[in-house]
Amino acid sequence: MRQDNERGIGQQPRRPAQLLVAILPALCCFWLLVVACEKTPEATPTPVPATGVGQGEAPPTLVYDGHFPVGYPSPVPIVYVMNDHSNLDWSAVDATYGPLGGWANWSWYQIHTGPGQFNWAPIEEYLARSTKYTVTLRNGMVISKPIAITIQVFPEPGADNTPEWVYRKISGSPTLNGRLVGQIIDPDGEGSCPPLAAPAWGNATWRQYFEEMVMALGARYNDDPRINSVWIATGLYGETVVEKSLYTGCGTYVFGGGDFFTWVRDRVLPIYRKAFPTKPVYIINTGGGCLRRDTSAIASSFPVRVGIKHNSLTYDMRGEYDVLGCGKMETVNPYSDTTPIAFEHAFAANPWQVYWSTMNGLAHHADLFDLPYDANGWDILDVLARLTGLLHGYDQWEFVDRYLGRSLSNSPGVWILFRDTQWPRDYGLISAGRCLPYQRWDWGEEGRDWEFWLHRKDAPGGRALPLVQPPTRGADECDPVFPNIYSRYYQEVPPALLPDFNVDYPWSEDGTTIKETVRAKLYGYYAFRRTNEPSDPYIYLDVNDGWQYWGNLPVTEPFGTAVYTATVIYLDKGTDTWTLAYTDYAGRRQERTIRKTDTQQWKAAVWRISDMYLNNGMPESVDLLLSSNGDGNDYFHMFLLEAEGRAAPMPAPTPMVPPNLPVERVEDLQDRTQSLEERFQKILRIFSQFSSP
Repeated sequence: MRQDNERGIGQQPRRPAQLLVAILPALCCFWLLVVACEKTPEATPTPVPATGVGQGEAPPTLVYDGHFPVGYPSPVPIVYVMNDHSNLDWSAVDATYGPLGGWANWSWYQIHTGPGQFNWAPIEEYLARSTKYTVTLRNGMVISKPIAITIQVFPEPGADNTPEWVYRKISGSPTLNGRLVGQIIDPDGEGSCPPLAAPAWGNATWRQYFEEMVMALGARYNDDPRINSVWIATGLYGETVVEKSLYTGCGTYVFGGGDFFTWVRDRVLPIYRKAFPTKPVYIINTGGGCLRRDTSAIASSFPVRVGIKHNSLTYDMRGEYDVLGCGKMETVNPYSDTTPIAFEHAFAANPWQVYWSTMNGLAHHADLFDLPYDANGWDILDVLARLTGLLHGYDQWEFVDRYLGRSLSNSPGVWILFRDTQWPRDYGLISAGRCLPYQRWDWGEEGRDWEFWLHRKDAPGGRALPLVQPPTRGADECDPVFPNIYSRYYQEVPPALLPDFNVDYPWSEDGTTIKETVRAKLYGYYAFRRTNEPSDPYIYLDVNDGWQYWGNLPVTEPFGTAVYTATVIYLDKGTDTWTLAYTDYAGRRQERTIRKTDTQQWKAAVWRISDMYLNNGMPESVDLLLSSNGDGNDYFHMFLLEAEGRAAPMPAPTPMVPPNLPVERVEDLQDRTQSLEERFQKILRIFSQFSSP
């Protein structure tokens, strides 16, 4: 987590003697840790599910780097094709696509043919085909196609995927359409609404055989390198939800109640973690109201954490928070730094939503994305592949691959998107010409920029004003916090930068690239921030102190290695100036200033900075500052800070890995854990610098 420096503003950074005293305890501890690891003969720790810990026993202590214990398998951090039943070689389907894995699922009845009897042929046939394909990652590594698997229980309303032989063992199981099912849900009895089936969530026999299936699946595939991760399916569409309106005038079908909730919470998570002790596992946790809050907390409590996968990723959603603390992003945010996170799309296949939604998922530290493919027309993958040459310096798919699955110890950069929600907590109703507030049940992720370990400190002088695209709302609705925020948005954004679906569609003129006029409108699609002179002319930015490049000596200093590239995306409106400020190693303030030229376009200011020292040396104990300089307000979309130009890494120790891990995954683990050794070597170099005669 980010740590605030308590040193007084303007105080000089520590000098050699103080630095030596400060680092010596850490150096000794680190050295003892390294020696202890070298003397430990065990190949890998053995994870123990929470349910397997005996009374009075402490759960095993594992060393984590980000979402996963060091040395444990982690998912390949790329996009996975949703419902990849065709199991294609995606590099051959479209050469513009980035690296892709696949997610496949099978019905419970397909594989569980009787008590203790299983037919693995459908899964084996799929895996045999997938191993013929290779995927080239951004770093040039070639791996076999990563595969995620799921066993579906209730894939859609009425589709009870329980093996029928299970219900023969349950006395009184009902029959629907000639097939035994767990229960029949009929909202109007003898009326026109069709009866639909659902599993017998609460039945002890049903649960017994479900757990038998999961344990057999784990025994078969936990150590199988062909499977990259396992996604837990529970209710409708595999998600933690059992209520659905079919929009047929029949109201809401309720396919389960407390029996479903207790089954998911108390049985599903522990049995999957027990069956797959060293395989990445994610529960598809969208829906279910407060069930997702409870399951998120449980998933994060296992010694080897179960991942949280939300199938609701979009650019901004009403319902991200609610009055009970059970909103969709609200149940992700407490765990996004520590627990595996994944997302499936809930956004449209247009350039603006694809860009903002993928940035949203990255800012919540996703390990992977689950996105659809359409063989008959453009879909999200096609739009993502054509978002090229963006102002942050990358093609968007490349940026996604660059920041999926990163931790503080291996992320190449930190960044922030300046935004706020279009769904404020306190809506208002216009009464007698006044905007009177009242609290809605659910609202958006308000007050939050999207921060990838770069934090905007909302302090006096730096309370940047949000400018938010308005949602569709009634004529009697208003915003009591910023009553004129929506009219101000339209007044302050140049008309040429406001998306117009009727004018902008189709997104491409040649079928291969997004039109430049469309790309120019990405950055102000629905939100950004501006300074607010004269009271708040600054934006304070603080880099997470745990980032591997925070506190590194700049290359301008003896033995220094740190060089940074700073990219600021801003609106070139007006002819006034704005400034980026930071401190060097001597504590002196350094500035880079931009004079705008009033092109009425979004632009990127890019600097290669070799004297920056990240040490909380700016006012408010932050690392960076954007100033409007008192000559006019400035508009910002993004700040990206990336490290480059570091010294060649020292040889890294081979991480402890479970058996049967493919060579390419071992190499990936080495790449993602070597920063610990680099940090140790850096401490040694600094120590030698200050201890030499």
